[in-house]
Amino acid sequence: MSRALRTTARALVLTTALIATNASVASAGTERGLFGTCSKSGHSADFEVRYRHNGNGVSILSYYWEIDSGHGNKNNVEYWLMRVQPGADAVVDHWKSGDNVKAGRTKREVNKTIKKRAKGNDYYFKIKITFDVRGEADPTCTTTQGSIYV
Repeated sequence: MSRALRTTARALVLTTALIATNASVASAGTERGLFGTCSKSGHSADFEVRYRHNGNGVSILSYYWEIDSGHGNKNNVEYWLMRVQPGADAVVDHWKSGDNVKAGRTKREVNKTIKKRAKGNDYYFKIKITFDVRGEADPTCTTTQGSIYV
């Protein structure tokens, strides 16, 4: 192998190691998102869970949903943050709105910490949205999106 080729190879190895080190350090405190869409009968909503890994586990920062325009002001939202486990999955966080969610983007801040366990766990987000549609039955969609590993 020529000297120039060895030098290039070493530089590549060092650069790769530096990138990997910086990525792992940045990912520990970087805010991340879990995204999805829920739709039924031509009605849709987008949702997002914002979270950050920390030294003790994961901090769930906020939940967002955006119900497409053209709906009334009596939409309903219900969500669950679930931990995967043998048998029935465990509810870690749950919230249910009244009959009063407006169309558009809504943010719900929670700042909930999920602590690390001896064995790692996967978590997923489940959301159910009932769209307020004038003059017809209100369609409901339910969807899950995952996963967050702690």
